[in-house]
Amino acid sequence: MGNIELLSAERKRTYLPVKYGTDIVKFAYPPVKGTHKECFETLAKDKELRPAQGIELALLTYGAYTGKDEWASIRQDCFRSNYVRTPNRILWIPKGFINKDKSLSGVLVERDLSGKGLSTKMKVPSDFSSWKEKDGLYLYGGSVFVPADKYKLGEMTEKDGFARAILSDEGVPMFIKTAKDAKLTSYNWGLNVNELKEPIQRVALLDESSGRLGLGGSGWGGNPDGRAFGCVTAKPTKKIR
Repeated sequence: MGNIELLSAERKRTYLPVKYGTDIVKFAYPPVKGTHKECFETLAKDKELRPAQGIELALLTYGAYTGKDEWASIRQDCFRSNYVRTPNRILWIPKGFINKDKSLSGVLVERDLSGKGLSTKMKVPSDFSSWKEKDGLYLYGGSVFVPADKYKLGEMTEKDGFARAILSDEGVPMFIKTAKDAKLTSYNWGLNVNELKEPIQRVALLDESSGRLGLGGSGWGGNPDGRAFGCVTAKPTKKIR
């Protein structure tokens, strides 16, 4: 009799595909559930998936508010009853903390694919001489600094820098239209840097509340009921920013 070896069980994932232009983004369903750290650490260990980010988050939102079956459950269970985590951490910076320009304030958005969240401290940039400027925003690696005059808390607009830093330039109008078609107001939540005594660090999320489809930048990341989506692409997606 030959050698017998038990191999790993084979289980097929459910994917919810969205075609956008020539790109196909496939979202794994159900999403990962947990704290910010738990969700993105889990996705980082997954060899098939990567965290949905940028325009993919706008596509996910579109699917949740226009689709049926699993999409409808995402709308109810993720956006309405809980929230969708984005792989970003946020640093709200008041005036006086950027060394080369003490008059400058704003929000630093950092890509956080590994789920650091609030476990490590984000650094306030000393200046932006080595950063790339694009339409008033400053880009460096996986970080975007949005000056205070380039975003607004409250109803979202297509040129809003905070929304662009997380949803991408192309994703913001998509998110706004999705909200409008669902008879909701697209909305930015966050901390008012004019009221802060020092920089405050948070994480980002998406949710529906009080008639608003919101992008929030004031989450603590510790709620175990948050959801994060992993995805794969049949073709490379459009640029994240």
